[in-house]
Amino acid sequence: MLAVDHAVPENHVAVDADGNAVVHYRFSRDALDGLVRGNRAAARICFAAGAVRVYAPFADPPTVAATEADGLDTRIHTRHWKPGKQSVSAAHLMGGARWVGERTTR
Repeated sequence: MLAVDHAVPENHVAVDADGNAVVHYRFSRDALDGLVRGNRAAARICFAAGAVRVYAPFADPPTVAATEADGLDTRIHTRHWKPGKQSVSAAHLMGGARWVGERTTR
């Protein structure tokens, strides 16, 4: 599932004294809400396709049985978000790759 997380000044990449990139990032409430909605929708799709249980990172415990499908709005919730404990990847961490230097053409 994907969620849109709009750019905010507090989220940025810096460079430390050794020249290493350091990411300063917190998920916005809107992004978390989107991930939860997506997690619920994915669970519903899997159950409709016949799954007996699904792994739902926004549930605690994260395995949800088909017998609990009617309670997904309660079982899968942002209150179960554990920063740094759940795997999240990004399609493009910091948005576009804007060029700020001088361009040359050949």
